Amino acid sequence: MPTKKVESPQQALARIKAGARPSSNWNLIFTELQARGIPVEEIKPFENVLTFKAWLALGRVVKKGEHGVNIPVSLKDNSPDSQQTDDDPEHINRKRWVTAQVFHISQTKEIKS
Repeated sequence: MPTKKVESPQQALARIKAGARPSSNWNLIFTELQARGIPVEEIKPFENVLTFKAWLALGRVVKKGEHGVNIPVSLKDNSPDSQQTDDDPEHINRKRWVTAQVFHISQTKEIKS
């Protein structure tokens, strides 16, 4: 069985910042966070709405009991069974879908040293 690649908080933050662009997930993020009482003007995806690991990289942790917004995310499929073969060039751009959870900064707190 293949081992799962573990991403560090710093790698997660760098990946998010590198791919920061308007997304169809923004409507979902805005709708869900507004329903939780966060004003629309305080919601800034990729700035103050990030994943658990990205917040860790910034020295913050999600508060106990907080729930994130689940968003669909496409990733490049690097699994061994999806590697490109000479007879199937479609594998080179294969993507897989996963669910990521994002949290607003108000759902986090600073990590005390």
